[in-house]
Amino acid sequence: MWKLLTRSVERKSKDATTQRGTPPSSSGVPPKPPEAQASANPKNRRQSTRYSAVNDRLWLGWWADEEFNLVDAQLVNISEGGVLIHAERAPEAGQVVWMRLEGTSTPESLAAIVLESRWVTLRRRWVVRLEFQQACPPDFYTTAVFGG
Repeated sequence: MWKLLTRSVERKSKDATTQRGTPPSSSGVPPKPPEAQASANPKNRRQSTRYSAVNDRLWLGWWADEEFNLVDAQLVNISEGGVLIHAERAPEAGQVVWMRLEGTSTPESLAAIVLESRWVTLRRRWVVRLEFQQACPPDFYTTAVFGG
């Protein structure tokens, strides 16, 4: 048993670098190139940078049967493709919603579709991922990131 461990240590020390000059992973397999790592990771879904919101007060509205629900929400972060918000009530995934950011001069509400709604017990709030239906107006984006 001891010799087997010694040999594996010796083998690793001989192959300390791969052909590209990078150290091998702990399994002895060379690491994947960055583009392969990004495509292999399904959690890496963003196509644009996400920014924390400075101006975070918005309202969120959606139709449920014959009733229009309107709730105050907190904008957590924003990217060119969508937003992450916290709310006390939340629409179901796939639902079309409209939002209005406080302090923006955008005249109409911004439409989005709910990608995910999940309850976070520790925060006692819903976390909602929204994807914009059209391009985010520059005023909405600037107000969210830099304030009004």
